Amino acid sequence: MNEEKKIASENGGAAAGAPQESDRCLWTFEMKLLGNRFFLRDTVRWIGLSTAIIGVLFLALFGLAGGAENIPLALGITVGALVLMSMSVLIYVAVMGNRVPIEFEVDARGARMRALSRRSKGIAWAAIAAGGAAGNAGAVGAGIAARAQERTAVPWDELSEVRLFPEDRVIYLRGDAFSRLRLYCTADNYARVAAMVERHRAAGKAARG
Repeated sequence: MNEEKKIASENGGAAAGAPQESDRCLWTFEMKLLGNRFFLRDTVRWIGLSTAIIGVLFLALFGLAGGAENIPLALGITVGALVLMSMSVLIYVAVMGNRVPIEFEVDARGARMRALSRRSKGIAWAAIAAGGAAGNAGAVGAGIAARAQERTAVPWDELSEVRLFPEDRVIYLRGDAFSRLRLYCTADNYARVAAMVERHRAAGKAARG
């Protein structure tokens, strides 16, 4: 079970014309990195996919340009990219202290997350700049991906998949082709958030017939 630490409790107020408390849940959470099976799985997938793309690209370029004798060079570049991406992940984990503070919100419109760490944002921009200067497509891609994940939302009318992980207190939501979100809940609000998600999923299915 994940040991992420809650840093603020849920907050839901009701004002005139605003969603009622039962339709809104706002909380912040320190997401653990190493030891978080979701983060590790996503990281391995990202590094593997990036390495495969770089390998195919350079093998094709060097193979067409110089023939078989250039294949070892292309493989060396691919291995170098793999090492650099792996090191960048370890550096990121070390700089962040193995935890990332995130704000989550679930209400009548959908689910949203927002990264709260300024260090995380700075690392993403640094990866883009350094990767571009060094010609490292993997670093640029990592920075762009990190920037894209600083704010993520899945509106209920786009919700296409829900996966519940009660043992980890995590809820996975998938919207359209580009919107995916994991809600890291606390021991106090997981049941409530899961019920809200299931209610909106059922309403969406009913609306679509």
